[in-house]
Amino acid sequence: MIDRASSESEHLGHPPNTHSIANDSNTTPAPERKPEQALNGQRSIWFFQESEPLLDQLGFLSGQPSLPISQELQGRAPYPVYTIPQQGRFMWKTCLRGGLLSKINQRTYFSTDRFIRELVLSDQLQRSEIPASRVLAFSTVRKGFGVHVEQLIQLEDDVISVCDLLENEQRTPTREQIRFAGDLILRFHQHGFLHGDLNVMNLMLNRQQTERTKAVLVDIDPGSIPPGENRVGNLARLARSYAKVLARGGRSLATGDRFRFLYHATGGNREYLKEALQSCKARLPETEHLR
Repeated sequence: MIDRASSESEHLGHPPNTHSIANDSNTTPAPERKPEQALNGQRSIWFFQESEPLLDQLGFLSGQPSLPISQELQGRAPYPVYTIPQQGRFMWKTCLRGGLLSKINQRTYFSTDRFIRELVLSDQLQRSEIPASRVLAFSTVRKGFGVHVEQLIQLEDDVISVCDLLENEQRTPTREQIRFAGDLILRFHQHGFLHGDLNVMNLMLNRQQTERTKAVLVDIDPGSIPPGENRVGNLARLARSYAKVLARGGRSLATGDRFRFLYHATGGNREYLKEALQSCKARLPETEHLR
């Protein structure tokens, strides 16, 4: 039995927007929407109304999957994936903590603010037509003083992370892929957003170079944005993750492509590009400085 919850909750109010940055491009993102909350016994589910039929079809509203597992993706735990023909693949993710805290508390969260922000941000990005991972819903079940959380995420087909492309497949992106990736970061920033963990694992490109070129941002967690973060800091974080790939034996970008990417990611703004080049260069090995 699904009941609509009241618009307020003692621990689940709609938090302030903390993922936006000063917008100097007059590009206005889609307005934030407040998600629905439904109750099914001890299970609470947050989603946007248009997703409800899909959630019901997958069994997410009840908490009992109604389709066979089509594959498993490995993260902090195996995440089951369910496929609906003509509609896509959907990952049912058990949210687990990482880092030192996970050694004493891996599963329980004491606030759902970050999950509400991520759901709202994902919806905003979709309606702003910025290619990004689509979080359809999340659910909670109370455990002691906290809650256990699950998310339902629609997966992008036929993509590969820049990390896997450079490190595992030992291939470099095409110039068109570089341009698409830079343009995506520019649009993301121009709409007033920052990525909580912009790295080469979270920037996806079309897997086959013969396919239509696309770039997609994933794992957008606004709750992990460091204090004082800005656009240049986002790009520097990306450069640092690229340096780690190089240290593990990954392929370098083609000569000129690092500059080409930053040119597109900064919109060619001279001062912004200069600052980004300096900040990114400081995080790269000397062998990359002249590329």
